[in-house]
Amino acid sequence: MTAIQCSSVISGADLEHGAPVTATTRFHVASVSKQFTAFAVLLEAAANRVDLAADIHAYLPELADYGASVTVSDLVHHTGGLRDQWELMMLSGTPLDGIIRQSAIVAMAARQKELNFPPGTDFRYSNTGYSLLAEIVARTSGKPFARYLEEAVFAPLGMRESLVYGDASRLLPDRAMSYRFNARGELRLARLNYSNYGATSLHTTARDLAKADGCAQSTQADNEGCGWTRSERGPTQQRACHCNAQGEWRETSRGVRAAVAGEARGSQPRSHER
Repeated sequence: MTAIQCSSVISGADLEHGAPVTATTRFHVASVSKQFTAFAVLLEAAANRVDLAADIHAYLPELADYGASVTVSDLVHHTGGLRDQWELMMLSGTPLDGIIRQSAIVAMAARQKELNFPPGTDFRYSNTGYSLLAEIVARTSGKPFARYLEEAVFAPLGMRESLVYGDASRLLPDRAMSYRFNARGELRLARLNYSNYGATSLHTTARDLAKADGCAQSTQADNEGCGWTRSERGPTQQRACHCNAQGEWRETSRGVRAAVAGEARGSQPRSHER
């Protein structure tokens, strides 16, 4: 199991109020959220409520007809060709410093009539895909996405300080605020007014993330509730974490690539360079 060897304060969690970073400080971990969204999808697949090879219209009938089948697996792999939500917002003139709601993202996705490329033929990182995956999990499980992760993932792993922050007006104790430097080098508050999830909005602590990482690293993971096992395979001794829903996160020397229930159908997508 992964263990935290030391703990120390670095900078501050809330500079206005002089609150330091501590072991209980919750950070918005942005796209690290996606691995938990993918795990939730795999759990639903293991429960036979989601078919990874099914067209996403089976779960999201409000989406337009793209003239090609985009599967649930395509969304997980970033091979579906869906236009990215942040790019669409910027192109439409939507202020990104305002409240960004999940319902607005789903409605925006439903208005798109075309794809960036035929599904399964290329790779392009898509936040939209992961927002839609969260919707699929909520609909197939009959639970709000935040509650689903709490009950199915965080509680079994003992991640008591983690949550999906899907309401920007909610008070969140021990939250680290966001900051940026302006053009003059002055530090400014950079609020994240996110009321959306799936692609982002997981708030967690370093020690909670260590629990998830420890579960993935442990050879006894199947007995600890998360369903991951570790193996070494291949001539390059690539490390692989296998999920009990027959998914796999594979780390390679060129980057990180996700494979769920086998490779994406059709032409092999390019690995996403990190």
